[in-house]
Amino acid sequence: DGFFSAIAEVDVQALGDTPEAAMLGRMQRAREEEVAIRGTSLAQLGAAEEDEETPAFTFKASAAINLTFAKEATETEMTIGWNLTAMIFVEVKTDTFHMQLTANYSVPCDRTGAAVDGFIKLDVPGSITMDASISGTLYCVGAEPRVEFYAAVNSMMIADVIELVDVRFVAKGYAVGEETEEAGGQDMPTKMRWTMEVSGAMNFDGLLNMIPNVASAGTEVKVYANMSIPDEGSMTLHEVSINFVFDLTVFSGTTPTVRLQGTVWGKYPCNTGDSIGAVVLVTLELEALDMPPIEGKVVSHCGERGLTEPILEAHLRITEPLKIGELFELAELEASLDIYRNADGTEWFFMSLVGRTRPGSGALNFDAAINVTNEHEGAVEVVADVTGSYAADGMLIEFRGFLSITTQCAEFEVSGHLALTGGLPLNATILGKMKCPVADKDDKITNFTFVAMVEEMQLTPELRIEDLGVSMELAMRSGGTAGAGDAKFEINITGTVRFDNTAAPSGGASVDAHVSIFTSLIKDEWCGDCPVVLGKFALEAGVNLTTPEFAMLGSVKYTYPCVKGDVSGGMANLDVTAGELSIKNFTVVVRYFCDSGDSLTMPAWTLEAYATEPIEISADVTIEHLRMYVSLYNFEGETYAAGLIEGHIEAGSSGAARLGAVAGERMQPREHGWRDPAIHGDWGVHNHYAFHGFPRAKHLMDPELAALGHAAHAPRLISTDAELGVKVKAKFIFDTRTTPPLFGASVSVDFSAGCVNITIAVLADTACDPERPMSLTGSLTFDCGAVQGAGQISGSKWCNDGDTSHPLYEFALEVPLLTMGEVSLRDFRAAVTFTYPHDAAEGTDLTAEGVTPDWKFSAIATLDIGS
Repeated sequence: DGFFSAIAEVDVQALGDTPEAAMLGRMQRAREEEVAIRGTSLAQLGAAEEDEETPAFTFKASAAINLTFAKEATETEMTIGWNLTAMIFVEVKTDTFHMQLTANYSVPCDRTGAAVDGFIKLDVPGSITMDASISGTLYCVGAEPRVEFYAAVNSMMIADVIELVDVRFVAKGYAVGEETEEAGGQDMPTKMRWTMEVSGAMNFDGLLNMIPNVASAGTEVKVYANMSIPDEGSMTLHEVSINFVFDLTVFSGTTPTVRLQGTVWGKYPCNTGDSIGAVVLVTLELEALDMPPIEGKVVSHCGERGLTEPILEAHLRITEPLKIGELFELAELEASLDIYRNADGTEWFFMSLVGRTRPGSGALNFDAAINVTNEHEGAVEVVADVTGSYAADGMLIEFRGFLSITTQCAEFEVSGHLALTGGLPLNATILGKMKCPVADKDDKITNFTFVAMVEEMQLTPELRIEDLGVSMELAMRSGGTAGAGDAKFEINITGTVRFDNTAAPSGGASVDAHVSIFTSLIKDEWCGDCPVVLGKFALEAGVNLTTPEFAMLGSVKYTYPCVKGDVSGGMANLDVTAGELSIKNFTVVVRYFCDSGDSLTMPAWTLEAYATEPIEISADVTIEHLRMYVSLYNFEGETYAAGLIEGHIEAGSSGAARLGAVAGERMQPREHGWRDPAIHGDWGVHNHYAFHGFPRAKHLMDPELAALGHAAHAPRLISTDAELGVKVKAKFIFDTRTTPPLFGASVSVDFSAGCVNITIAVLADTACDPERPMSLTGSLTFDCGAVQGAGQISGSKWCNDGDTSHPLYEFALEVPLLTMGEVSLRDFRAAVTFTYPHDAAEGTDLTAEGVTPDWKFSAIATLDIGS
C-alpha cells in the first residue's frame, strides 16, 4: 500500500523594466509529501492489519524539491536553482521497547549534509530500565567539525540495584587534509582525527540499601573523561575527573548510630587551580556519649601556588558543641595541618590544635592553642598557650600555661590560683617562668622567676594570714667559668598576720591590727662559693583601735639596712571623747631618715603633731590650730633641734577658772590692812583677781597665813555675776643650729571679765636685731557704770649688743580719759626709757661691773573734780 502526492506552487513576479529586473519563479517544498510503506509482515508484528492499534513498526519517508527560476531583463537565459531534502522516520514500539530514529539528507549540502537523531526507551521490570538518546550530524565539506555524534543515557537501572544517570558521549571528527566537493562530496572524509568526551554518574543507593542495617541516600560516582584519536596512532587521554559523593547511615535495630557523609574528588592531570581532596563528616549517636558531627578535610592543591597559599590542607574539627556531662561544653575543637612551598622549592608546615569551652557551661573552662611549625630553616618551633579554670563547691582553680620553643631559645610561663571557702578559706597563687637568654659579652644569661603566694588564709574568725609568699629571681650564665655555681639569685619572703574583730567586736572595742614583714636573701656575684647575704628586712605594723570613747589609728615602719633615701617611722591618729573632752583627728607623725649623715639641712628625725579640728577641753575651753613640728639634726657629734609650736586657746567663764582664774569672785578690802605687804607680797594688789597658779598670788588664800594672825586682814570674796573670757594665741619657734640659739615667741591674750577688757600681745626672740626689738603692746578698757575709761600700754626691749644708737628699754602708758564718778583723769601719759650710760663707749656691756644704765621718766595728766 502506498501513495505519492505532490503540491507545487509557482510565483512569477515582474520586477520592472530596469536593468536589474528579473523574473523569479519558485517551486516550494511540498507540504505533505510522503511515502508510507507498510509491509504486511512488519505490520503483523504489532497487530492484525485490520486492527486500529498503533503498529509495532512504522516507517515514513518524505522528500521535498525546491526549484528557483530567475531571469534578469538584460539577460537572454534563465537561471534555474534546485534543492532536494529527504527525511526518513523509523519507529519501533512494544510493551518493553520503544525506539525512534529520524534521518535527514540534503542535496546540495547547505551546512548540514546528513543528520540522524532518536531515542531508545527500555523497560523490563526487575531487569533493566533505560532512557537513552542519540544524534549524529555530517556537515558539509569545509565545516569544523565534519562529523559530530552524541549519545546519552539519561537514566538506566540495572536489576534495581545499579543506576546510571546522565551518561553522555560526545565525539567530533575533523577532516585531515584538504577536501573538495568533487573529491569528498557529502561522504565521510577518508582521513579524520577525533575528540571524545565521556561523562556520567553511577548511583549506588540501591546496591548499598540491600546491606542489612545500612541506608544510603545520594551515594554516587561522577566521572568525566576527555580523549582524542589522531588520524594515525592510538588514543590519548587528556583529562579524567572523578567526584564521589556518599551518605551512609548504620543502624542498630531501628536507631541510627553512625552516619558518614562526604565527598572525594580528583583530577588528572592536576594543574594550577585544580585540587585533589576529600571532605568527610562523621556523626556518632551513642547512648554513652552524645558526639557532635566530626568533619575531616584533606585538600592537595596542584600546580603553582603563592608563598602564602598552602599546597596541602588537612583539618579535623567538631561542627557543633560537645557536652561532657556537667564538666564542660566544648565549643570548639580543631586540628589542622598546612604545608607551604618556598620560592626555592623547599616545603614547610604549620600545625595547630585549638580547643575552647563555652564560658560558664560547666565546672571546667579552658582556652587552649598549640602551634607547631618548621618555617625557619627547617627547625621545629612550638608555641602553646592554655588558660582555664575549674570551679566546684567551695573551690576555684585558675591556671595558665605558655611555652615557646624557637630556633633562638625556649621560654615558658606557668601560673595557677587556688581559692577555697568554707572551714579554712584560702587564696593562693603560684607562678614560674623562664625567659630567653640575653647576651652578656660572650655569655648568655637565662632568667627564671618562681613565685608562691597565699593571698589570704582565714585561720579563725578574727585571725588571718595575708600575702604570705616566697619569690625567687634566678639568673644562670652559660659560657662562664664557675661551673654549676655560675648563678645569681634573690629570694624574697613576705607575709602579714592580721587580727580583725571589727565584724563582731567584743566588749565594745573593735581592733584591726597587723604585722607585715619583708626580707630578701641575695647572691649577687658570679661564683660558686659566694656568700648569701641579707639584702633587706622591712617591718611594718599597724593598729586601728576603736571604743565608744577612744579611737586610734597608728602604724610603724622600719627598714634594714637603712640606706640613704629610706624612711622609717610611725604615725598615730587619735579621736577621744570623754565627758566634755573632745579630740578629733589629732595626728602625730615621727619619721627617721636613714643615713642622713652630718648635716644641718637634712634632718635625722622629724616629729609632727597637729589637729585639723578644734580640741574641746570642756564646753568653755577650746584649742584650735594646734600644730607642732620638730626636726633633729646630727652634726659633728652634736644634736640640734629646730621647730615651732603654735595654737589658739579660747575659754569662757568656767573655762577661765580651769585655767587658773576664779571667775565671779572679786576681792574687797575688809579693814585697814588690805595693802599689807606681809600679806600681798612685793607685787602689791594691782588687780582684784586671784590666780591660784601663780606662786606670788597663791598665798592670798593660804590657810597657814591665817594661822599666823593675818586672817583678819585677808581679803574677803564677794560673788558677782561677771562674765569671764580668755583668748590666747601663741606661737613659739626655736632653732639651736644657730649661734647663739634662736628662740622666739609670739603671744596674744584677750581677757574679759564683766566690764573690764584687757588685751596683751608680746613678740620676742633672741635674734638680737636692732631693727626688730622685743615688743609688748596692750590695752585696757573699763565700762563699769561710774567707772569709765580706756588706756594703752607699750614697751620694747633691745639686746645688750653694745650699740649705743638704740635704747635698752622703753615703756609707755597712755590713758586718754578715765572717769570715776565726779573725778576725771584726762590725757594721762607716763613713759620711762633706759639707755646705755651717756659716756659709754661703743660695745659697752651692761653686765660689766660698775656699769649702770641711764634712765628717764616723764608723766603728765589733767585731773578734773566736779561738785
